[in-house]
Amino acid sequence: MLKKESGAHIKVIKKYMNEQRVMEMDVSGFTFASEEKEQCRWNEDNLLTVLDDTGVLERYKEEFTTTKTAFRIKPPKRARTEPSEE
Repeated sequence: MLKKESGAHIKVIKKYMNEQRVMEMDVSGFTFASEEKEQCRWNEDNLLTVLDDTGVLERYKEEFTTTKTAFRIKPPKRARTEPSEE
């Protein structure tokens, strides 16, 4: 319930900031900030559409492809407890 209410307040603050073109604003000790980020994502299909020579992609992959090993630790799932019958 509280999460829904705070989400509604955040929407109002975000809308106000967009309308007034405010990039940063303090509300009751919380700092709300809006920033623009520019991204240029690429994938092989998009790259192939602009490359005239598909061999360039193969050479790029041969030279710059790396393999990483990731190590993760996940906490155990909490076991559900049955309500005790008294």
